[in-house]
Amino acid sequence: MLKPTTQGGDLVRERWMLQHSAPDGVSTAYVYTIPSPGSGAASHRDLAQGAPADLSLITVRLPGRESRFSEPLLLDMEAVVAECVENIGRHARDHSKPFLLLGDCSGAFIAYEVARRLERDGPASAGLGVLGQVAPGAWDTSSPMADLPGDRFRTALLEAEIVSADIAASPDRFAFFTPVLRADLRVVELYEWKPEPAPGFPVVVFVDKDADATEQENMRAWTGATRGMVEIVLFPEAEAGRVEVIGAELARLLSVSGC
Repeated sequence: MLKPTTQGGDLVRERWMLQHSAPDGVSTAYVYTIPSPGSGAASHRDLAQGAPADLSLITVRLPGRESRFSEPLLLDMEAVVAECVENIGRHARDHSKPFLLLGDCSGAFIAYEVARRLERDGPASAGLGVLGQVAPGAWDTSSPMADLPGDRFRTALLEAEIVSADIAASPDRFAFFTPVLRADLRVVELYEWKPEPAPGFPVVVFVDKDADATEQENMRAWTGATRGMVEIVLFPEAEAGRVEVIGAELARLLSVSGC
């Protein structure tokens, strides 16, 4: 969900990313994260609090937000994936350490396609983490939001929990975020998943305990998106414990991948 964020305290700031934890001299592995629609790299700072001390969490910053605010928005999946592959691939090659990708909500589709491309062209990811997103084969785009008119757009975003009530209630703030929200939603709503060739990396899917049976089934459908192991992890009911669960599971995914 897009929430108010602040910046400061991050270890490394570059144009395409924020490194939140474990500087390069300390880290033994990296997790490259893709935020939810409309969000900037600062939105994943809390995730770093639950990561092991030697696991460096780096969040991708796409054009049109934060320090890249003046850059043109990317409007299709291929453009977003190509930029992420170039930047993440270069960083991973330069540092020669194991890494994972993690996608938040529909940002998981971007992370999946980036991991897929890197598995083909190198360097390959050790696996993929998915935060609360159904599998690409179960993705329902029958009610697109990207081009809805103003009030209907705001209502749809609130109902889907894509924006917080604070942002939706402020006309100026909502207008500020609207272009990037529309662009990001267009990217995922026009996304066409191609099941073949299936990648081989493992996937861990984080699911809310209160998700209904249909939603949980659609998240389990990630088994059809990879030849690798797929594991479902239920979040604890307490919000405070979730980052610790994510950090522990990502570290475990690296270990079972032989990294």
